[in-house]
Amino acid sequence: MPTLETIVDAPSELHEALVAEFSEIGFDSFRSEGTALRSYRQHAGDDSKVEIDARVRDVLQRYRVAGRPHHTVHPDRNWNADWEASVRAVSVGRFVIAPDWDLPAEESAGITIRINPKMSFGTGHHESTRLALRLLDHLLAPNDRVLDAGTGTGVLAIAAIKLGAAHAVAIDVDEAVKANFNENSRTNQVAESVTFLSGPVGIAKGREFDLIVANINRAVLLDSLDRFNEILPVGGTLILSGLLRTDQSMMISAASGAGFDPVEQLGEGEWWACGFRKRGNG
Repeated sequence: MPTLETIVDAPSELHEALVAEFSEIGFDSFRSEGTALRSYRQHAGDDSKVEIDARVRDVLQRYRVAGRPHHTVHPDRNWNADWEASVRAVSVGRFVIAPDWDLPAEESAGITIRINPKMSFGTGHHESTRLALRLLDHLLAPNDRVLDAGTGTGVLAIAAIKLGAAHAVAIDVDEAVKANFNENSRTNQVAESVTFLSGPVGIAKGREFDLIVANINRAVLLDSLDRFNEILPVGGTLILSGLLRTDQSMMISAASGAGFDPVEQLGEGEWWACGFRKRGNG
């Protein structure tokens, strides 16, 4: 069938939330380019396009995104394959994040993580993923039990295991990423050390963790701080990414109110991430 491409211009920190919303409308492939979010689905006719336009506009209004969506119908084409082929290996500190079609030479590789993205977030090309990886490398202790909140491709959970974590639980509200997560965990030979759960942060309550890494967006992170506090013990580590430099003061203040003190901050371009420790009552 022909493909409907819908482009919206929105702050990049909202893209993950918009992807979740647009998935409910039938879009199954996505591409984020700066502030432009491109979404793709099969095109069932002009009547369907009118309905989809109305639903997309409703989502944008709820997220207070100005501007109109732009729709283009393309002849039959495998957009997912085109996008995958454009992904290349990227170095992040000691890590090399690479798809199977661009694996580095063994002698030049650091800690290689093989990620075949299938349109999920977490290829290492976005600043927020790179910042989270660097903080994970700095703050994870051997045998830590890790929660990866908003896992996408699973890159952070896989990185945690390769750094020496005892086990990682990965959660995501998008059930569609499960197959990609499982494929990537098997490819990296960590499948026995990771568990995928579909749902919000609260689904992990009752499990024990030493470190939580969450690369999501500001709204979800703010809403999740109290839940992170419930899950982590005193002295536990919380890594927050998916934030802009302009969020720094507000997020540190909010995290402090939820019982967390900053221990390390990193920035890249307009993006910012921070590692926290949960403090005791004293």
